[in-house]
Amino acid sequence: MKKILLLLVLTVTICGSFAQSVAEDDVNLLKKEISVLKQQIGNQKSNYVIQQKKINSLQSELSKSNKEVDSLQSKVDGLTNALSSTEMKLGSDISKMNQTVEDNTANIKESISSKSLIGIFAMLALAILTGIGLHTLRKKVSDSDVAIDTVRIAQKKLEEESVKLDNQLISVLNNQINVQPVQAPQVAPDHSLVLKVADEITRIELNLSRMDPSVKGLKQLAKGVERIKNNYLSKGYEIADMLNKPYNEGMRINADFVLDENLEPDTRIITSITKPQVIYNGELIQKAIVTVTQNI
Repeated sequence: MKKILLLLVLTVTICGSFAQSVAEDDVNLLKKEISVLKQQIGNQKSNYVIQQKKINSLQSELSKSNKEVDSLQSKVDGLTNALSSTEMKLGSDISKMNQTVEDNTANIKESISSKSLIGIFAMLALAILTGIGLHTLRKKVSDSDVAIDTVRIAQKKLEEESVKLDNQLISVLNNQINVQPVQAPQVAPDHSLVLKVADEITRIELNLSRMDPSVKGLKQLAKGVERIKNNYLSKGYEIADMLNKPYNEGMRINADFVLDENLEPDTRIITSITKPQVIYNGELIQKAIVTVTQNI
């Protein structure tokens, strides 16, 4: 009996020691896993800080580019005003010349009826005067054509520079998407970067819709925009395509309305987008702000 009791005591002691050893191993394993998780979180925070610095730098470059575009736009506006002034002066000169020709013709007819010789000289003078007037008119028309060509060249240069800057921006945004870290499932997703990119994409698409298709780099820019939208779509983000689409009352958007009597009656079209509609995994995270042109 004593042997049995002694055996039982030894068995209980051994089991207790084994259980304690197993518990210590589990605790050590958990500590290692926690340490690894802390390191991963630290790495993600570092990546986030680096990305935020890149975003700030990108915004600074974009602001500088916008200022350059505004400067070019001011020059184009100046040329447009100069062209308008030239056209008005040209019209006035033509009107004066017509009046002069009519007055001279009347005088010549009167002179011919009294003195044929003087009338002949007057007709010759009228022919010379008309020739000089036509030469002056051609020169002014030529100057007007030069002004128009200058405006067109400046406008195309402005558009090409804008497309070039936007292509650079698209390249940076694509790189930003590729280096963006995967967020832990238990952490609420941060949409701030996606929404900023969506705003820039919408601005670029609006500019594309207003440019001549022959502008250099336009097709490349359009493909870059589509590539970014597809990349975000694969991550659960849908940037709605609303530009030049019909508007209806059921849309969950904020809209300003502009009247255009040239549209077909009872027509409403979204002609400008300030902020795009963004949906993440079926949930609306940004409501669109648009301008609707209508004829109601």
